[in-house]
Amino acid sequence: MNNNRNDLISINQQDKYPYSINLYDAIPEFEIPIQCFEEYATRRINIYNTITKVKKENIINPINSNEVYRCVRENLPLFSNDYEIPQSLEIFKQQQIKIQENFKQRQIDHASYYILLLLCCRDVEMQEWLIKCEMSLFQLRLYNLEQKEKEEFIQSLHLKYQRATRQECQECRKYIYYTNSNEIYKVPFELVSELVRNRKIIIKKGTAFIKKNDIDIIVIDLFKKNIQKHLELVEKLVGLIQNDFDYVFSLLDTLRSKCHYQVTTHWKNSSILKENIQHTQVESLTKYFPPCMNFLFIKLKDHHHLKFAGRTQFGLFLKCGVGLNLFESLQFWEKAFQPRFNAIDFKREYAYNIRHNYGKEGSRIDYKSFDCEKIQNYNEPSNFDHYHGCPFKHFSTQNLIDYLNRYFDQYQSLSSSSLKPWNNPIQRANCIVTITNLVHQKKYCQACTYLLYFIQSNGHSMENYLNSDSTERRIYQPDNFFLYNYNHFVKS
Repeated sequence: MNNNRNDLISINQQDKYPYSINLYDAIPEFEIPIQCFEEYATRRINIYNTITKVKKENIINPINSNEVYRCVRENLPLFSNDYEIPQSLEIFKQQQIKIQENFKQRQIDHASYYILLLLCCRDVEMQEWLIKCEMSLFQLRLYNLEQKEKEEFIQSLHLKYQRATRQECQECRKYIYYTNSNEIYKVPFELVSELVRNRKIIIKKGTAFIKKNDIDIIVIDLFKKNIQKHLELVEKLVGLIQNDFDYVFSLLDTLRSKCHYQVTTHWKNSSILKENIQHTQVESLTKYFPPCMNFLFIKLKDHHHLKFAGRTQFGLFLKCGVGLNLFESLQFWEKAFQPRFNAIDFKREYAYNIRHNYGKEGSRIDYKSFDCEKIQNYNEPSNFDHYHGCPFKHFSTQNLIDYLNRYFDQYQSLSSSSLKPWNNPIQRANCIVTITNLVHQKKYCQACTYLLYFIQSNGHSMENYLNSDSTERRIYQPDNFFLYNYNHFVKS
């Protein structure tokens, strides 16, 4: 009788957490002892901090990092339910212990996710941090699932995809993207917006044709939407429960100090504010800007306008990276939009968004400038008149080469000496070749960092840079590029 009861408990536990991966659709229905609250949260924070550290120092995808993998195994390990039929009572007992351990680990993982939602939901910067770290953690777990469990998990999601017909497969294989794919599926195109945006796949009558591995992208995108939905839900609940659970929110304040989400150095903490940069100085400083911001200024000057995404990317950089205060920023944008927009039209259509970026309108959030990851992955240009994004990632090779030559030309006003690397045709050409090679390897931040070192190299060999693992001045934030460049050429 007791064995039957244990069987039922085990089955019930496995039904609640059937897979070693979770979309966290259900709010935890079990009590979390207050003495465990901080411990569970700290486990997940440790993973977030490690992911953040790896991104900052190594500029590699955390899902490929042994350090992240070890941290996950040490803090929130999730093992599969792949149990064999027990051949003896002893094996059965061992199996029951393992099932209980797995169930407990999955409860801790489940609880820690919602505690972190509660911790991060009231701060925009922490929300972004949570989303990025959760996406990395989810991808790591998804890619490390055993094939059988992964297929069962994806089937349980009831995604709208089906096998392509033999004729459709033959048509697809005429294109390079599909040549090595044994299985091709068709899905509604809106489920694979990233692949559509990158123009990798065929679309016919609203149906996108994808490779089997691309199904992972659908699952990952579904999880991202879940996180955003969960953050909104928890944020609404906070106002209802805060007065009744003061002790919980005091714990959250303690936990916040453990979070390394503010990895970006902003000019707010820099001496640049003492210099009171004015809007009339911006153009003279643009040569020291990173390519992503320099290019936006060029296009702003050409067209006297930028689309919303471009204005946001560049405007927050001017605020946090260059140190323009709100008054100077309004002056800068109003003059930049002339003569295309007069003062009345500018104030009616654009001034509100600028004040909003400075926390003076709407939700009054003090927005920070975008880091490289956000510019590269969450803010991609999608039309010919969109000039935001990362040139190293989003430009074609030829457009990048043309732009880099134009970028180097700006520095000729600093010195016409042939000893300067930008004035030496051979050194310049070698630099561009190295950068394009890094871009082809998808090492966009490393390409940007190499450009910075080259500009400041004074003709010295760049071989040491390529052979070095130093991350002391690795660029992962446009603000930092300008900081280092400005200090090198202006302050030194």
